[in-house]
Amino acid sequence: MSPQASELPSYSKSFLRSTIKDEDLNSITKQFEQTFNQYMMILNVNSPDTITYTSKCIPEIIVFIGKIIKMNFAYKYNSCIYFDVLKFVEQYPLSQS
Repeated sequence: MSPQASELPSYSKSFLRSTIKDEDLNSITKQFEQTFNQYMMILNVNSPDTITYTSKCIPEIIVFIGKIIKMNFAYKYNSCIYFDVLKFVEQYPLSQS
């Protein structure tokens, strides 16, 4: 049975005020993951077959970002990386179906 909206956990003021220094990062992310999954159940969204945690894929993400920058699909600005959607669509048009 799926949880109802009223059954979703609410974040306490103490949790919102907590910092990563005060809390174990895994316990914080687990709480957000559980809440997200509960919302997905309420919305009748199917559960994924596989869950990939970005924190476990940092080296692969860095390589991927380097590749899309070299292909001119991304660029660096003010220490951030931005994906250039227009350049990507110019080379790989989206289907109209």
